[in-house]
Amino acid sequence: MKCNPFALVIGLLTLVGCGGETQDGQDIGTVSDKKHELEKSPNSFDLDDPKTLARVIEEAIIVDKLKNIGDKNNIILRSAKEKIPYTGWSRRMHPNGQVKTLMQINHGSPDRLIEWYENGQKQMDEIHEGAKILTVKWHRNGNLAGKTSSLNAKHHGLWTVWHENGKRKAEVNWRNGEMNGLQTFWYEDGQKKEETFFINSLKNGARTEWYKNGQTRYQAYYIKGRMESAVVWKPNATKCPITFIDEGEGIIVNYNQDGTEMNRIPFPGGAGFQPPSGRRHPNKFQATPQMPSPAYYENGQRRIERNIKYGQVISAISWKPNGERCSITNINQGNGMLCEYHENGVKKKLRSYSGGNKHGSASSWYKNGQKQAESNWKNQKKNGQYTEWYENGQKMAEKYYSQNQINGTASRWYKNGKKRSESNHKNGIRDGASRLWHENGQILVEEFHKEGRLVSTQIRKPNGEICPVSRVDKNGDGVKVFYKTDGSESSRAIYKNGKRVLR
Repeated sequence: MKCNPFALVIGLLTLVGCGGETQDGQDIGTVSDKKHELEKSPNSFDLDDPKTLARVIEEAIIVDKLKNIGDKNNIILRSAKEKIPYTGWSRRMHPNGQVKTLMQINHGSPDRLIEWYENGQKQMDEIHEGAKILTVKWHRNGNLAGKTSSLNAKHHGLWTVWHENGKRKAEVNWRNGEMNGLQTFWYEDGQKKEETFFINSLKNGARTEWYKNGQTRYQAYYIKGRMESAVVWKPNATKCPITFIDEGEGIIVNYNQDGTEMNRIPFPGGAGFQPPSGRRHPNKFQATPQMPSPAYYENGQRRIERNIKYGQVISAISWKPNGERCSITNINQGNGMLCEYHENGVKKKLRSYSGGNKHGSASSWYKNGQKQAESNWKNQKKNGQYTEWYENGQKMAEKYYSQNQINGTASRWYKNGKKRSESNHKNGIRDGASRLWHENGQILVEEFHKEGRLVSTQIRKPNGEICPVSRVDKNGDGVKVFYKTDGSESSRAIYKNGKRVLR
């Protein structure tokens, strides 16, 4: 047949890094006489038994004699001679006569897929049990290569990968298609390589990397995918004096195993810059050794020195551009104030800390001395009024936070002082009326959200005319049309159940 039913197979070995042991200290990646989980399945045949394997191969029909009467997402197989879905086995052989694949089919649906290398060594065994798929893979030498599982076509459960020598290579925890929990990688000799904690596929918490010699290479702390702080060491345990990350902004220096500098990766942040703070700069020229560190001023004078442990500032001192030590900065045992300056000597940031976390008031200023933002924090989370200004002194934004989530009315203004937007929020999601205005004061959008779902909308063209196409019903289904300033249509967004699904 033209279509390939073996497209069901989930690729695993794209993961990199690992080696390891069970709790009792025994390597579990090596060949053993124990049957793996798939052999316990009620759908399973003991295909490691030569007689059973020979019988199944003899009974199986050639896979090319099967036809898929479904689609790629819902495979239904039948033989060319029959009109009903096929039940039985299909086979494909290597040119040398060894079996290559066997597929067990039940009423047209694949229940089990097994693959072998041309030398007769089993390569993969995949079992379908309702919405759950269990997959085991082997290296050519017979050692385990990987174990994975999925549920409802989404990665789910613990995924494990092994090096060819039997040492564990990687462990990743999945839940409903998202990485959740600890992700760990190892070198081929069993030495741990890196460890990261995820929540819904976003780095959240500590991330640590090690050199092959066991020395810590890198420690960073993330909040919802954004790197908040980082420390890098050389292979000889010397702390890198250049690496500096603060609230997603800064630079990371990477070193080779021999201690030479590999590259410098900038993490630029700030209003209006994409990608968001805490993500790598997308440009190819990012890895250049000439890039300066934000820990220093352009004149070479040290700007700031911090001792950070798991995202908490334990101690800190800072200097002005002229080399004078800042009398305001004095963090000791996680408590105190931290002050930073612009290159021209104007105050840039002022924050208070308690127990190593941002706690209390925080302010920032533009280079011209105009206040840029003012916020309040409680144990590293925004808590209270947040206000932001343009460089000309005009208010830009105002909102209220509770435990890092927006609550109540959030407002934004244009540079000319006219209202730009107004929206209502509850526990970080939109809930209630929202409005958006043109810079000329003309109303642009009026919407209503219910627990984060869009349930009504009215959009106006730049001339004030109501758009006849834009409409979302109470179920959250509909379309929004967006216009350019000249009145022509720029794009459309399709909504389903209150969420945008296509634009």
